[in-house]
Amino acid sequence: MTTDPNPLATMVSRRAIALARAYQRDEPSATADLARLRRLVPDTDEVAPEAWELVQLPDAMIGEAPDPNVYERAAQYAATAALGLFALHQQSGRDHAMHKSGWENHLGRSLALLRLRRESGIDAKVRALVRADRQVSAVRHLRSLVGLLRSEQIPVDYGDLAASLHQLTRRGGPQAVRIRWMRDYRRPLKNDETVETPTDPPPTDAASTATGDPS
Repeated sequence: MTTDPNPLATMVSRRAIALARAYQRDEPSATADLARLRRLVPDTDEVAPEAWELVQLPDAMIGEAPDPNVYERAAQYAATAALGLFALHQQSGRDHAMHKSGWENHLGRSLALLRLRRESGIDAKVRALVRADRQVSAVRHLRSLVGLLRSEQIPVDYGDLAASLHQLTRRGGPQAVRIRWMRDYRRPLKNDETVETPTDPPPTDAASTATGDPS
Protein backbone atom coordinates (compact mmCIF):
# COMPACT_ATOMS: atom_id res chain seq x y z
CA MET A 1 0.00 0.00 0.00
CA THR A 2 1.39 3.39 -0.99
CA THR A 3 0.86 6.62 0.90
CA ASP A 4 -0.19 9.77 -0.91
CA PRO A 5 2.82 12.12 -0.59
CA ASN A 6 0.57 15.15 -0.43
CA PRO A 7 -3.13 14.44 0.10
CA LEU A 8 -3.98 18.15 -0.01
CA ALA A 9 -2.45 18.60 -3.47
CA THR A 10 -4.17 15.45 -4.72
CA MET A 11 -7.57 16.52 -3.40
CA VAL A 12 -7.34 20.00 -4.90
CA SER A 13 -6.14 18.66 -8.26
CA ARG A 14 -8.94 16.14 -8.49
CA ARG A 15 -11.56 18.68 -7.48
CA ALA A 16 -10.30 21.22 -10.02
CA ILE A 17 -10.30 18.62 -12.80
CA ALA A 18 -13.84 17.52 -11.94
CA LEU A 19 -15.10 21.10 -11.78
CA ALA A 20 -13.49 22.07 -15.08
CA ARG A 21 -14.90 19.03 -16.87
CA ALA A 22 -18.38 19.64 -15.52
CA TYR A 23 -18.16 23.36 -16.34
CA GLN A 24 -17.11 22.54 -19.90
CA ARG A 25 -20.21 20.35 -20.14
CA ASP A 26 -22.23 23.39 -19.01
CA GLU A 27 -23.54 21.63 -15.91
CA PRO A 28 -25.42 24.12 -13.70
CA SER A 29 -24.02 22.62 -10.49
CA ALA A 30 -20.46 23.28 -11.63
CA THR A 31 -21.28 26.87 -12.57
CA ALA A 32 -22.85 27.38 -9.14
CA ASP A 33 -19.95 25.80 -7.25
CA LEU A 34 -17.37 27.84 -9.14
CA ALA A 35 -19.29 31.01 -8.32
CA ARG A 36 -19.36 30.06 -4.63
CA LEU A 37 -15.64 29.28 -4.67
CA ARG A 38 -14.84 32.67 -6.21
CA ARG A 39 -16.64 34.35 -3.34
CA LEU A 40 -14.66 32.28 -0.84
CA VAL A 41 -11.19 33.47 -1.88
CA PRO A 42 -10.02 34.70 1.54
CA ASP A 43 -8.98 38.30 2.13
CA THR A 44 -8.39 37.88 5.87
CA ASP A 45 -6.55 35.34 8.02
CA GLU A 46 -9.62 33.09 8.25
CA VAL A 47 -11.85 31.44 5.67
CA ALA A 48 -15.62 31.83 5.79
CA PRO A 49 -17.56 29.07 7.58
CA GLU A 50 -19.12 28.12 4.22
CA ALA A 51 -15.68 26.95 3.09
CA TRP A 52 -15.83 24.01 5.47
CA GLU A 53 -18.92 22.79 3.63
CA LEU A 54 -17.78 23.36 0.06
CA VAL A 55 -14.11 22.39 0.41
CA GLN A 56 -13.71 19.15 2.33
CA LEU A 57 -10.20 18.17 3.39
CA PRO A 58 -8.82 14.63 3.02
CA ASP A 59 -9.48 12.49 6.10
CA ALA A 60 -5.74 12.34 6.81
CA MET A 61 -5.70 16.10 7.43
CA ILE A 62 -8.72 16.29 9.73
CA GLY A 63 -8.03 16.24 13.46
CA GLU A 64 -10.01 14.26 16.02
CA ALA A 65 -10.57 17.15 18.44
CA PRO A 66 -13.91 19.00 18.48
CA ASP A 67 -12.24 22.10 17.03
CA PRO A 68 -9.77 22.23 14.13
CA ASN A 69 -6.13 22.59 15.15
CA VAL A 70 -3.69 25.06 13.61
CA TYR A 71 -2.50 22.53 11.03
CA GLU A 72 -6.05 21.76 9.87
CA ARG A 73 -7.00 25.45 9.72
CA ALA A 74 -3.94 26.17 7.57
CA ALA A 75 -4.81 23.28 5.25
CA GLN A 76 -8.41 24.46 4.95
CA TYR A 77 -7.20 27.97 4.14
CA ALA A 78 -4.78 26.70 1.49
CA ALA A 79 -7.34 24.43 -0.18
CA THR A 80 -10.06 27.10 -0.17
CA ALA A 81 -7.71 29.75 -1.54
CA ALA A 82 -6.35 27.46 -4.27
CA LEU A 83 -9.78 26.31 -5.43
CA GLY A 84 -11.15 29.85 -5.22
CA LEU A 85 -8.28 31.15 -7.35
CA PHE A 86 -8.86 28.29 -9.78
CA ALA A 87 -12.52 29.33 -10.00
CA LEU A 88 -11.43 32.89 -10.83
CA HIS A 89 -9.02 31.52 -13.43
CA GLN A 90 -11.67 29.31 -15.04
CA GLN A 91 -14.38 32.01 -15.07
CA SER A 92 -16.14 32.40 -18.43
CA GLY A 93 -13.67 30.07 -20.13
CA ARG A 94 -15.08 26.75 -21.25
CA ASP A 95 -12.62 26.08 -24.09
CA HIS A 96 -9.64 25.27 -21.86
CA ALA A 97 -9.26 23.86 -18.36
CA MET A 98 -7.16 26.23 -16.27
CA HIS A 99 -5.87 23.56 -13.90
CA LYS A 100 -3.12 21.39 -15.30
CA SER A 101 -0.88 19.11 -13.24
CA GLY A 102 2.88 18.89 -13.60
CA TRP A 103 6.07 20.77 -12.83
CA GLU A 104 5.86 22.77 -16.05
CA ASN A 105 2.60 24.24 -14.72
CA HIS A 106 3.80 25.06 -11.23
CA LEU A 107 3.15 28.68 -10.39
CA GLY A 108 6.63 30.00 -11.18
CA ARG A 109 6.70 28.32 -14.58
CA SER A 110 3.25 29.64 -15.51
CA LEU A 111 4.31 33.13 -14.46
CA ALA A 112 7.47 32.79 -16.56
CA LEU A 113 5.32 32.05 -19.60
CA LEU A 114 3.13 35.04 -18.71
CA ARG A 115 6.24 37.22 -18.62
CA LEU A 116 7.24 35.95 -22.06
CA ARG A 117 3.86 36.91 -23.50
CA ARG A 118 3.22 40.08 -21.51
CA GLU A 119 6.48 41.47 -20.23
CA SER A 120 5.36 44.80 -18.80
CA GLY A 121 4.91 44.88 -15.03
CA ILE A 122 5.09 41.13 -14.39
CA ASP A 123 8.49 41.21 -12.67
CA ALA A 124 7.27 43.74 -10.10
CA LYS A 125 4.14 41.71 -9.35
CA VAL A 126 6.15 38.51 -8.90
CA ARG A 127 8.66 40.24 -6.63
CA ALA A 128 5.75 41.46 -4.50
CA LEU A 129 4.40 37.90 -4.34
CA VAL A 130 7.68 36.35 -3.23
CA ARG A 131 7.98 38.88 -0.42
CA ALA A 132 4.78 37.43 1.07
CA ASP A 133 5.43 35.31 4.15
CA ARG A 134 1.81 34.66 5.15
CA GLN A 135 -1.05 32.94 3.40
CA VAL A 136 -3.30 36.00 3.31
CA SER A 137 -0.70 38.30 1.76
CA ALA A 138 0.27 35.69 -0.85
CA VAL A 139 -3.37 35.21 -1.83
CA ARG A 140 -3.86 38.96 -2.30
CA HIS A 141 -1.00 39.09 -4.80
CA LEU A 142 -2.07 35.85 -6.46
CA ARG A 143 -5.54 37.21 -7.17
CA SER A 144 -4.22 39.87 -9.56
CA LEU A 145 -1.73 37.48 -11.17
CA VAL A 146 -4.44 34.90 -11.79
CA GLY A 147 -6.43 37.53 -13.66
CA LEU A 148 -3.47 38.06 -16.00
CA LEU A 149 -2.95 34.31 -16.43
CA ARG A 150 -6.63 33.96 -17.30
CA SER A 151 -6.35 36.63 -20.00
CA GLU A 152 -3.54 34.62 -21.63
CA GLN A 153 -5.17 31.21 -21.00
CA ILE A 154 -2.09 29.95 -19.15
CA PRO A 155 -2.98 27.09 -16.76
CA VAL A 156 -1.59 26.50 -13.27
CA ASP A 157 -1.14 23.36 -11.19
CA TYR A 158 -3.55 24.29 -8.41
CA GLY A 159 -2.78 21.17 -6.40
CA ASP A 160 0.83 22.26 -6.13
CA LEU A 161 -0.28 25.81 -5.34
CA ALA A 162 -2.42 24.54 -2.45
CA ALA A 163 0.56 22.61 -1.09
CA SER A 164 2.75 25.72 -1.34
CA LEU A 165 0.19 27.91 0.42
CA HIS A 166 -0.02 25.33 3.19
CA GLN A 167 3.78 25.19 3.45
CA LEU A 168 3.85 28.95 4.13
CA THR A 169 2.56 28.17 7.63
CA ARG A 170 5.24 25.61 8.50
CA ARG A 171 8.60 26.26 10.11
CA GLY A 172 11.02 27.28 7.36
CA GLY A 173 8.19 27.09 4.85
CA PRO A 174 7.93 30.72 3.71
CA GLN A 175 11.57 30.89 2.65
CA ALA A 176 11.40 27.54 0.84
CA VAL A 177 8.23 28.50 -1.03
CA ARG A 178 9.51 31.92 -2.05
CA ILE A 179 12.80 30.49 -3.31
CA ARG A 180 10.96 27.83 -5.31
CA TRP A 181 8.59 30.36 -6.87
CA MET A 182 11.37 32.74 -7.89
CA ARG A 183 13.70 29.96 -9.07
CA ASP A 184 10.96 28.50 -11.28
CA TYR A 185 10.09 31.98 -12.55
CA ARG A 186 13.66 32.80 -13.55
CA ARG A 187 14.64 29.45 -15.09
CA PRO A 188 14.62 29.64 -18.91
CA LEU A 189 11.54 28.15 -20.54
CA LYS A 190 12.01 25.14 -22.78
CA ASN A 191 10.42 25.09 -26.22
CA ASP A 192 7.73 22.62 -25.16
CA GLU A 193 6.69 24.92 -22.31
CA THR A 194 5.83 27.78 -24.65
CA VAL A 195 3.22 25.87 -26.67
CA GLU A 196 -0.22 24.74 -25.65
CA THR A 197 -0.51 21.11 -24.57
CA PRO A 198 -3.55 18.97 -23.68
CA THR A 199 -5.09 19.48 -20.27
CA ASP A 200 -5.40 16.82 -17.62
CA PRO A 201 -7.54 13.78 -18.43
CA PRO A 202 -10.73 13.44 -16.43
CA PRO A 203 -10.42 11.72 -13.05
CA THR A 204 -10.92 7.98 -13.18
CA ASP A 205 -12.56 7.63 -9.79
CA ALA A 206 -15.49 9.18 -7.98
CA ALA A 207 -13.95 12.63 -8.37
CA SER A 208 -15.13 12.68 -11.97
CA THR A 209 -18.75 12.89 -10.95
CA ALA A 210 -19.65 16.50 -11.60
CA THR A 211 -18.46 18.70 -8.75
CA GLY A 212 -18.36 16.40 -5.76
CA ASP A 213 -15.27 16.17 -3.56
CA PRO A 214 -13.08 13.12 -4.17
CA SER A 215 -12.59 12.50 -0.49
